[in-house]
Amino acid sequence: MYSDTRTNQGGSVAIFLLVSVMLAIAVIGGVYVAQKRGLDARAAQPIMEVTPESQSNKTPTPAQTEQQKQAAEKQKQQAEADKQAAAAKQAEELKKKQAQEAAQKQQAASNAQTPAAPIPQATVVPQTAHLPTTGPAENFAQVIAAGLIVAVVIAYFRSYKFRFGSYLK
Repeated sequence: MYSDTRTNQGGSVAIFLLVSVMLAIAVIGGVYVAQKRGLDARAAQPIMEVTPESQSNKTPTPAQTEQQKQAAEKQKQQAEADKQAAAAKQAEELKKKQAQEAAQKQQAASNAQTPAAPIPQATVVPQTAHLPTTGPAENFAQVIAAGLIVAVVIAYFRSYKFRFGSYLK
């Protein structure tokens, strides 16, 4: 129903759109900043903190210091054994790689002499360092922003229903 009474609700479409775009940008920016700050806070958080209060104030006894020395010596021996095992493993991998290259060269030479159908090679997919995403958590903020923009546009059309009445029926 159209009424000729003045309601003092004037405004420009351009100003309305400008304000709605600014609000949408503020909401999206706020969500983005909150998300990045949360990631940074979790990345900078230590796994375990040792505070002076958690350590005992007692002086170590000679037996404890001897045990600590033995533990440190065992750790050194273990580290040296690990280094030797790693070096042996690298040498073994190098030998395997050289053997594979020699076998490939020999196979290529035999293939050059007798034409045969190509053998499909299996590809090795490198493992990535990041974990796969498990849900639409990143899209949630975008859905909320789009919903807010649609709600603002509908509210605008409803506020001027005498102008846009045919669109809302």
